[in-house]
Amino acid sequence: MLATLATILVISAAIFYMFERSANPGMSFLDAVYWAFITATTIGYGDITPTTPPSKIVAMIVAVAGIAAFTALVGVVADALVDSATRRILGIGSVKKRGHIVVLGWSPLTPVFIRELKSNVPQADIVIVDEKVPLTVDENVQVVRGDPLDRNVLEKAAISQARYIVVTELDDSRAVLEVLHARKANKQASIIALVVDDENIEILEQAGANHVVPVTIAAMLAASFIFEPSVPQVIIDLASSTLGKTDVIEEDASRFMGMRFSDVLVEAKTRYNKIPIAVRTSNGVVVNPPGDYVIKEGDHLISIVNS
Repeated sequence: MLATLATILVISAAIFYMFERSANPGMSFLDAVYWAFITATTIGYGDITPTTPPSKIVAMIVAVAGIAAFTALVGVVADALVDSATRRILGIGSVKKRGHIVVLGWSPLTPVFIRELKSNVPQADIVIVDEKVPLTVDENVQVVRGDPLDRNVLEKAAISQARYIVVTELDDSRAVLEVLHARKANKQASIIALVVDDENIEILEQAGANHVVPVTIAAMLAASFIFEPSVPQVIIDLASSTLGKTDVIEEDASRFMGMRFSDVLVEAKTRYNKIPIAVRTSNGVVVNPPGDYVIKEGDHLISIVNS
């Protein structure tokens, strides 16, 4: 369409120049091109006007053709934009991303996961893969509609380039299969999976999940409200940035390197109003480490802070 419009303008300019240069010797071909563009877009400044009958005929033709050509061009661009938006909403397009988060499966817990992640990492780049994703899903989340067990669907979500893969299925048998497919497609990504039956935790780990989160935790917390009501309240407060007033954060512990954990407790609370509760070392996470534990290079401190 752009090529057609450009051709019309150049031909019109050439004809106009041919008829007008005798009556207007000072006119250049650039002036003719300028006149053709201004006339075709119906702006019509009037600084260059046709003076010969053939030129006036050309002007009428250019005006009509210009309106038609620009209208068609606007229509093509609008259709392309609408088509792109529609494909995004319907989830029928492919994703070209790297380092993103792919969510496999849709369940009542999927929106909770998205909301919590977005509240802590607003720039999180999320792609959901499932056939049941509602059209009302967060507009900042991209959707690829299809079966998470279909290799072609996973390729559309660029799963091989994902940094994290999260399985939010509440059907453990499907969750295991989705983890297997995800791990086959991406050997490096960190895979996080929900599990309904605690007995399937080991199976999901063997399938390739790095972290398995039991949904039974909610029932355990509900029970705790009966015999130790303050404990689950604290856990909920710490776990959710949207429901609580405090957060648990992880940060580099290099500023405390060489210090004993007991001294870190005092230093962190008095200077930064933080309460260290664990240390992530090269061997894993140590909750409530001994007071004489010495912070080493590469350690990370996990602390409670105010939201």
